[in-house]
Amino acid sequence: MKKIINIHWINCGLILGVAILMLSCQGEAVNPQKEETSIRKLSREEQELTRSINDFAFDLIRQATRQSSSENIFISPLSVNLAMSLMLNGSAESTQQKIYDALDFEVLTPLEINKAYSELIPFLQQLDPQVDYALANAVWYDHRNEMSSFYRDVLSAYYDAHVSDINFRSKRASTVIQKWIEEQLQYELPTSLATIDNGTSLYLTNAVQFTGKWSVPFLEEYTRPADFYLPNGNSITTDMMYADQAVYRYQRTKQASYIDIPYGNGQYSMTLVMPQTEDSLYRLASTLDAEELQSILHSADTLEQGLYIPKFAINYQASLKNTLSQLGMGIAFQDSANFTNFFTEAYPQPHIGDVLHQAAIEINETGAQAISVTTNLPVVNNTPSVRIDRSFLFFIREQHSGVILFAGVLANPVI
Repeated sequence: MKKIINIHWINCGLILGVAILMLSCQGEAVNPQKEETSIRKLSREEQELTRSINDFAFDLIRQATRQSSSENIFISPLSVNLAMSLMLNGSAESTQQKIYDALDFEVLTPLEINKAYSELIPFLQQLDPQVDYALANAVWYDHRNEMSSFYRDVLSAYYDAHVSDINFRSKRASTVIQKWIEEQLQYELPTSLATIDNGTSLYLTNAVQFTGKWSVPFLEEYTRPADFYLPNGNSITTDMMYADQAVYRYQRTKQASYIDIPYGNGQYSMTLVMPQTEDSLYRLASTLDAEELQSILHSADTLEQGLYIPKFAINYQASLKNTLSQLGMGIAFQDSANFTNFFTEAYPQPHIGDVLHQAAIEINETGAQAISVTTNLPVVNNTPSVRIDRSFLFFIREQHSGVILFAGVLANPVI
């Protein structure tokens, strides 16, 4: 697990805490026929927002792999993008423009971004009754300051955000915030939030939870130890899950194999991108983009056959300050930052101290005991199957919008 380094906060800084939890669990088989859902055409603003989130996803993955090779990575680009959009509303002049550029917003105004988020999130949450996608925003500000009516109205009208003043000088501040996050997610975070510096004036949190059942389950009785190949070419032994006659989309190129495995009624899926050679994982991460991924999956074939994927869990924590600075947002972390729209009056002017990202994912066979199973393993040597047995990129995506909710790199399934 990647640990957050000790961070010395700057007085009057803004701290953005992005707390994300993702659980992906497997249970009983889901009816393969799609249940009726309300699927409408996305607005121009929602389509542009989705493009921004997806481009931002690959920006984050590229930066993360450059800064940390050989480690597992797990990020919610939608969550980070949304949280930074909240910062965008509080900024002005050159600071706002730099955040705007870093988030890959090309044609949308801040108001259009707000409106698109207010419509896209509820839309995503009702697409599949087999998928639980919960999202909660909160802004905590120092009780000695007064939030501007403009910023409070934006939070209420577009982001349904919880707004509360708090005494950041109290040692209980981080505990209060963590308790709120865990109540929203109905899950205990794997690690505690870092202590908040008493010079903090604003703390933003964005909490996300995704829980989904595979359309075709992986049976616990089929899980067996197997070889898995790391980016350096070495092999380890890990638990490999198996689904007999799984239904998934598959495409193979010269660079990689693309496997798209559906959840629930098929509106959501996990996309695995496995390079053809172990040593090309990070080269693939540096060259693949959202448009190419969508194009390849559009031409993928649908298979109904055996599928092997590793059982794994990732608990990821990271400071995104350097990553976002490399993407052009460095001014937001400097004394010269302009965040005049947060408060009615604040002196000295605040700036971002850091952006903290926490994310967790678990892929296993939870719920498989509810399934009627056979005691004998299938004779897989005689059955066509696809085996994911080397390090890969992975994405949690929604099919209709194409938006990437989560993105990660599984370098090693046993760390």
